[in-house]
Amino acid sequence: MDWIRSSPPWLWVGTGGALGTLIRASFDFLAAQTPLGIGAGILPWSTVLVNLVGAFLLGTIASFFALLPVTESGIRLGLFAGTGVCGALTTYSTLILSTLLAVQGNEGVAAGAVISAGAQSLGLLVAGVIAAWGGWNTVTAIARWRGVGVKE
Repeated sequence: MDWIRSSPPWLWVGTGGALGTLIRASFDFLAAQTPLGIGAGILPWSTVLVNLVGAFLLGTIASFFALLPVTESGIRLGLFAGTGVCGALTTYSTLILSTLLAVQGNEGVAAGAVISAGAQSLGLLVAGVIAAWGGWNTVTAIARWRGVGVKE
């Protein structure tokens, strides 16, 4: 496993980022094929799903690595899974673009549409923080249950 330690960090981030991008694009494609039909001004379900799942996963990854000793392999895995996969999966720029497209889907851009889109974005941001917190606490609870040392 010497190749893991000797490989450059950017390789792990890039590989994870490519995987996260493919996952997000797959869900966006699926959402375009199967819209929920919940009206204009609403974010696509794929944007909501991948951001919440990605935030939960990032919380679990961060908690998991907080419990383990730091190793070169662990650092590379964290770069792949956290920075790469979750970073590409939960891009804030995609959320902003989806919000903009939802607003432009309305006839003209009324102040109400802008406020609604801003509220949706803020709501998803808060939900993402709650999802990450849930992921962190899930791993912490499992670690306590299994008797693994948990840093307080």
